[in-house]
Amino acid sequence: MSRKILYTCLLLSNEDQRYIMECFDSFIPKDWKIYCHHMTIRFGDIKETDDDDLVRFIKENEGKEFNMKLISFGESDKAMAVKVETDCPSKNEIKHITIAVSQNGKPYDSNKIINWRKINKEILIKGTLTNILQ
Repeated sequence: MSRKILYTCLLLSNEDQRYIMECFDSFIPKDWKIYCHHMTIRFGDIKETDDDDLVRFIKENEGKEFNMKLISFGESDKAMAVKVETDCPSKNEIKHITIAVSQNGKPYDSNKIINWRKINKEILIKGTLTNILQ
């Protein structure tokens, strides 16, 4: 029996995770949980009957590396994230990487951030299109 896909993402290398944390660590309260792992493309399993453009893109590009440029830093009382520019599509309205969440926050809360500040230095990273299994 094959395992189901929990979500599809651009998975960051350990090196890029460390780099992002070096850039933004001073903004994160000590009691927040660190994520800084991926940019979500799509939640849920891909079924054989799924035939939309995003599913086709995922199937054609699994394992490929994509460039990402960090363009803004956002925060709320529940989450901190960086907004990214990339050629890889996403179901999320704002393409982002959740950096950390508060004790009562969830990674999903990054989707609700409205306060974004432009990042003034060029920060380039890469992510590998990966299906994360349950």
